[in-house]
Amino acid sequence: MKIRSYVSLKTILCSFLIMFFSSELIFAKEAIINLIAEDYKPLSYLENDSLNGPSADIVSILNRKLNYNQRIKVYPWKRGYFYVLNKKNTALFSTTRTEERESLFKWVGPLAEKRFNMYALKKSNLEIKEIKKAADYTIGVENGTINEQLLLSRGLNNLERVTTPKQNLLKLLYNRIDIWCVSASTFSKTAAELNIDPHEFEQIFTVKKAKLYIAFSIDTPDRVITSWQTLYDELYKKGVIKEIYAKYKLDYLYPED
Repeated sequence: MKIRSYVSLKTILCSFLIMFFSSELIFAKEAIINLIAEDYKPLSYLENDSLNGPSADIVSILNRKLNYNQRIKVYPWKRGYFYVLNKKNTALFSTTRTEERESLFKWVGPLAEKRFNMYALKKSNLEIKEIKKAADYTIGVENGTINEQLLLSRGLNNLERVTTPKQNLLKLLYNRIDIWCVSASTFSKTAAELNIDPHEFEQIFTVKKAKLYIAFSIDTPDRVITSWQTLYDELYKKGVIKEIYAKYKLDYLYPED
């Protein structure tokens, strides 16, 4: 009886260990997060083959402190957005959190806060007091971006799509579109890159104020999301996030409570 009991106990213990390590391996496999960033100044951008910007710094700290240590890949926005929608355990930043996207992803953050405005040439004297009036004009957007989605969800279909912000600013400057819908930060950055005086334009309407997050694929385990969000909250309370924005002199993008 003692021998049988010993054998039985040993068998149970072995079975338990197999189950335990199997579950740990499964969790480890689930926890491998494919991190994707867009080359998108000023929040994340490539410079001398190095990824910089406040969003990139924040995600890198989270990635390292949570012992994921995954290399952050940089893809064009449309490709990254496709991957996070269709591939398991994938995360894309910085992604604007909207009602239209809420159920598509799981969210960690916020990483930043942005304002989405409509801009026109100052000499055009355009005035828009409510968004439905914008239907009377041609509006430039970048294909597949939140700007496009915001306008479509508000019933505006009079859109001209291009690939880059530079294309839209030049189209606006040369009267090939009436309005450009874009974030305030992208407008300022693009004008600076093209050496165009921003005072030639004016903000005529604010479409939305929004916060940007890390968007995780919807099937990412909740325990993974909880661990990322908990650490982010700790960094935020300690002032680490604010220090990162101060380093880049981008306090206007800091996500206020």
